[in-house]
Amino acid sequence: MFECRIDGQFFKKLFETLKDICTEVNLECDENGIKMQSMDCSHVSLVDLNIMSDFFQHYRCDKNCVLGISINFMLKILSVIKEKSTVFLFKEDNDNEAVLNIGIIDEEEQSSTEDSLEIQVKLINTQKEHLEIPQSEYHCQCTMKSKKFQEFTRYLNSIGDNVSISMKKDTMVLSTTGADIKVTKQFTNDMADISINCTKSVSQEFATRYLVMFSRASSLSDEVYISLSPNIPVSIRFNFKQPMTDLQDSSHLTFFLAPKIGEY
Repeated sequence: MFECRIDGQFFKKLFETLKDICTEVNLECDENGIKMQSMDCSHVSLVDLNIMSDFFQHYRCDKNCVLGISINFMLKILSVIKEKSTVFLFKEDNDNEAVLNIGIIDEEEQSSTEDSLEIQVKLINTQKEHLEIPQSEYHCQCTMKSKKFQEFTRYLNSIGDNVSISMKKDTMVLSTTGADIKVTKQFTNDMADISINCTKSVSQEFATRYLVMFSRASSLSDEVYISLSPNIPVSIRFNFKQPMTDLQDSSHLTFFLAPKIGEY
């Protein structure tokens, strides 16, 4: 048997973050939690999701299982989520029809009877292989507020298609060029809520639109960790906090984006 309970707003925002990157995903469930790896259709970016069992309000997985889900279809289901909704997922081990049972509980209703919605979804076979993400040693890392990252990447995207990310010592520089305009923004350790650690100078160029898509995860995490090294994809990681606490959890959503070489 597989079953879990999770905050409805978080679950909805998670799929909203993924909707322009992935169309279908495999949620791989085991006793430790839920994992997912997926590439975008251009094979330029990779998504790595890890939600540990202790992040859930309740979690049980007696037998490993894979939940093949359409992102857009799931968003239709989750459109009824309210501010204080809870999502319950349930699947029997002997379910030959590959059906996922979804319960959405509205905890805002002041009633002695629990207000719930029950949905059955036929799982899909996505034909996706599990992706092994190689461990990379990054020379540079910047930690900043995720909302600030989202705000500036959106601004850069309005100017140019590509953004240069450069790091050295205690400084990170983001810049882009558009029609008759060049925009440069410098972040340093002297600035509030900025932490930069760099052992080697690095500069790479990336497609701005992907950074904008990744920045949607700012609704899931207060901080973003940007890791950079020469000739390998940039890592943009959002750590999740344990519900009702300020403690960082090992659960995370991480994006990897290949540097610009040609057009993509």
